Amino acid sequence: MKELSKLLGAVRTWADMTPEDIAPLSLAATAEHLERMPELRDHFQARWVRLRDEPVYPHFKAIAIYLAGLAPHDRLKAIDWMISHTGRYAGHHSWIAFTAAEQMAALASNAPSVRGAFDAALHPLLHVGLAASLEGRHVSLLFVSKNEPVCDLASLCAAALDFNIQVSPADPFIRGMSSHFGCEIVMPPFGMDYGDKAQDISEKTMAWLGASITGRLSAEALSIADLLAHAADSEVILALSDGALFRGVGVESVVREELVGSRRLHAVLSVPSGMVFTETGIATSILMVNSQADAKTEVRFLDLSEDHFSTQTSRGRFEARREPLWRDVLNQSAAQNGMGRDVPLDEIKAQSCNLTIGRYLQSEAVVKLDAFLSGYTTRPLLEVAELIRPVALRKSDDGGYVIFETSPSDIAENGFVAQPMRQLHIDRAGLRKARNQQLHPGDLILSVKGTIGKVGLIPHHVPDSDADEFWTVGQSMMILRPRPAVIASETLFEYLSSDLLHERLLALAGGTAIQSINIKDLKSLPVPVPSWDEQEQVKAAFEKRQNAFVEIERLRTSIAEMRAHNWPHKSLQTIEKSKQ
Repeated sequence: MKELSKLLGAVRTWADMTPEDIAPLSLAATAEHLERMPELRDHFQARWVRLRDEPVYPHFKAIAIYLAGLAPHDRLKAIDWMISHTGRYAGHHSWIAFTAAEQMAALASNAPSVRGAFDAALHPLLHVGLAASLEGRHVSLLFVSKNEPVCDLASLCAAALDFNIQVSPADPFIRGMSSHFGCEIVMPPFGMDYGDKAQDISEKTMAWLGASITGRLSAEALSIADLLAHAADSEVILALSDGALFRGVGVESVVREELVGSRRLHAVLSVPSGMVFTETGIATSILMVNSQADAKTEVRFLDLSEDHFSTQTSRGRFEARREPLWRDVLNQSAAQNGMGRDVPLDEIKAQSCNLTIGRYLQSEAVVKLDAFLSGYTTRPLLEVAELIRPVALRKSDDGGYVIFETSPSDIAENGFVAQPMRQLHIDRAGLRKARNQQLHPGDLILSVKGTIGKVGLIPHHVPDSDADEFWTVGQSMMILRPRPAVIASETLFEYLSSDLLHERLLALAGGTAIQSINIKDLKSLPVPVPSWDEQEQVKAAFEKRQNAFVEIERLRTSIAEMRAHNWPHKSLQTIEKSKQ
């Protein structure tokens, strides 16, 4: 792309040129050169007309001649490179990675008509159109987005690639007159709240969300309801953040249950960070949904971070391989596949229709943990410990009470929680709440949000129940108070702090930007309950290890003193004292 970079360099420095202008104006010049100029919105059309009278116009003509001279597939590669290197179009990080778009297009390659919904669907839709054009096949393409600049970009890209695409500048959820598509590529913006627009959504769609909707209404939940309501006879490729696959309350859990119950869910492809959406680290997945005529009793889960599907750059970002095609792997039998797992619907329902891949593809560590647990009587965590979920405590600068709030960073190397660093002043109303989550000797704290699975043991010298200043815990943690008739604090700590259990907790975690563990999953976490004789041995070993930590600290102090009495540290300290 050196030649294209040189040509773009000539227009980048032009005074009246923003990075977002460069790609669409270059494509407009290419469309004009090919005599395929599409109809554009008035604002951009006026900008293009003005450009023709500016001195920079010949440089755009040169770009057009260069692009038009490329073979069609290379031309799309050049368009991809141009958009990626001149700023994400119109400030929207919606242009997905080239090979990932190519792989998604292959999933829709047999459809006679394809609808692309939302900005991020544009790139794979262009690959669908290009592949059909090169093969001499006719495919009807519709791109729908309420983002008008991206609609212009869609028209210009198709014109520059020499095929037709129908563009609709509208909200993809406002279907209007229904029309059938063989396949739909749906890529809603992550985190977008449609709560204030719910009145515009069809009753048919809203019916899939339940009789009454309270709380947040996300674009991702609406996308599932929309495909169930309006794309019953279509295959659907749906990209979602993992939060929508995991969240246990709200409309997401409702529509996941409806989707699983419809028996249309074919596969869940877990996408590693950056492989599709290059500008975000949000964990995402691609759902393959069949038409209602093709019912499934199992769902195939594939991890696209496996070496078979992806490579990693020197910066650690994942890139999709061109081979094998995801389509071919999904069409293989389970015996041929060997790279994922076909999960029965009943198992998914037993997991509250959680669709995060960690629930179903077990790591080697999790398999080892299960083998370990098989040798013990196990009980759910809820039965071996009281679980106390902390509430937010309002800080009051003039409050007359002081508490110390623990966090994962307060857990020392030896596993005990040290004096918490965070100090809060609260009023009397806050004091009553804080007392309900006061930490007592032998309690455990477990991080369940953000940092997952870090566990700490509360020491015996913690302030007692009557102390005016005491320890409590932040909302990213859960208090576990072992039931003494069942399990000792040291036994539960040793289990929860094991590497294998940490792997299990990570597999249970989900979320969009911040990972968290559902309380329901935590309550049902299996805990081995050794005999009391074995628990006494665990306690003795734990105390022996604590003595070793004391000895380590003594040695560290001794080493520091040796260093302080050696050259040049002793002389430097003498000079420092003389200055004082």
